Amino acid sequence: MFAVLVYLATVSVFVFSFLGSRGPASAWFWVERAIDCSFAADLVLNFFTAYERAGLLVTDRRDIRAHYLATWFVPDVVTTFPWDLLGVSQRGNDPSQHNLLKLPRFIRLIRLFKLVRLTKIIRLKKRMTRLEIKLRLKYGHVKLVGLFISVVFSMHLFACLFYYVASLDGFDGSWVAQDGIPSDLYGRYIAALYFSVYTITTIGYGDVVPENTRERSFTTVFMFLGAAMFAYIISQVSNIAGELTESSAHHRRMMDSFTDFATYRDLPDDLVVNIRTYFQSEHRRQRVINEQQLLQRINRELRIKVIKFMFGTSVEHSRFFRSIPKDHLDDVYNTLVEKFADKGGRIYSEGDEPSFFYIIIHGSVQIQARGAPPVNLGKDDIFGERDLLFNRTRQSRAISTSSTGLVQVPRRAVMRILQRHPRALKRLRDEEALMLWNNVINVSEEQIQYQRFAHDLRENAVAFIRQNGPNVVRQQPPVRRISRQASSQEWRAMPGASQGSFGASGYSLTDTGDEQENSSQDSQDGMDLTTRAMKTELQRKTLQVSELEAGLRDLQRQLDLILRSTLL
Repeated sequence: MFAVLVYLATVSVFVFSFLGSRGPASAWFWVERAIDCSFAADLVLNFFTAYERAGLLVTDRRDIRAHYLATWFVPDVVTTFPWDLLGVSQRGNDPSQHNLLKLPRFIRLIRLFKLVRLTKIIRLKKRMTRLEIKLRLKYGHVKLVGLFISVVFSMHLFACLFYYVASLDGFDGSWVAQDGIPSDLYGRYIAALYFSVYTITTIGYGDVVPENTRERSFTTVFMFLGAAMFAYIISQVSNIAGELTESSAHHRRMMDSFTDFATYRDLPDDLVVNIRTYFQSEHRRQRVINEQQLLQRINRELRIKVIKFMFGTSVEHSRFFRSIPKDHLDDVYNTLVEKFADKGGRIYSEGDEPSFFYIIIHGSVQIQARGAPPVNLGKDDIFGERDLLFNRTRQSRAISTSSTGLVQVPRRAVMRILQRHPRALKRLRDEEALMLWNNVINVSEEQIQYQRFAHDLRENAVAFIRQNGPNVVRQQPPVRRISRQASSQEWRAMPGASQGSFGASGYSLTDTGDEQENSSQDSQDGMDLTTRAMKTELQRKTLQVSELEAGLRDLQRQLDLILRSTLL
């Protein structure tokens, strides 16, 4: 029925106005009979078609019949009657009567009001919605398309009526008989459409004008309608354009106000750039907030489907969910939160509670940990997982190195899912415990290496001083050479490696015999300089060892907690 009404609004109106009534020998005659049959079938079906009342679908046949008889029955009967058959039967009579018999045929245009009714049918509405989604159209774009179609249809209808009014008494003395009007049917339609367009748009060139009273009467009414339609078009286009650019226009007005403020206060250029960058970030952040508000307005099932489409692939790549079925992650998707971080902003700091792990949507992040080189991450990378399982405080900090969009996955949602899958939880705990043991071993090895290096450095320094005696002051400070000698030696077991000073080794740097006691004061000063340099180097190494010992003790405490929780 929708296609039939579109045909009636376009082709059928043209046939009535420009071709007139056709006999059985014309193909248009049989097309019109098919239209009549479709209208008659629609009239019958409306007695059995359910309708909506107060949001509910009414299916009772008595109510359906009573509703149809009280609403669309009379217009449907009038518009279904084949009025053009009267014109065919009066073909040999007065031509003016024949043209007047075509006038009731336009009553069929009443059925065009059913276009609005048909668009409310669920199936057609779904098709329109799918088309809108497929073309990625906003509601304002759909309104613009609908407005454009309405204007084109109105111009086409007025053009057909303008030609029809000229044909009522023949074309003598009408606008069709003017000089410059083509004699072919296509040229006359273009001339009528041209008159319709410049009348509706209030341009009015005046090269096609009405010539008699009937045409002037029609044109007078047409100009009133055209002026009203033109005003309506302008207002609708302005409203739609404002709706489409509302958020961007607000942002531009704010930026313009700040520019005026910066000019008035003569702010430095660097500060202005920083503030404008901040406003741009706020604009993007507001868009993320608006998206979250939209997602909260839809039901849980649809919201999970949307979030799964946007972030599902990245979430499933997390080591927490690799062995968990994808359809069991709905609770996780329902708790995801999108976050925006400015350049240089801290996402978390060392010592923070591990409430989330993060997925990078766009931008970049740098992970900084003590005693380790920084790690740079980019799009689709995951970070912050390591501390979640045993709820350890953060051992590093994460800093955004550009404007970055993130997805936060809450720890409580992760643990809820893992508790429903104990095998996956046990496997992850075993992996975490093994990783912590490896860290303990690595720290212990580094501690032992530093202690052995300090012992060998002390031993080589004492041997060097005893060998060179007073001449050591005339040479370059031997700290670097002694260090290279110590580092090139094989590590060997040493029971007193934890001692960190010269005096603890049992050696004395000044205990070199009577010859050293009788050396000059300059030689003693040189010895003191060399000794102080070597002591400074050893103190630095001792400080590093102390830091490593502190880290080892912290790891041991955390490992105890892990073992206790694993046993439980």
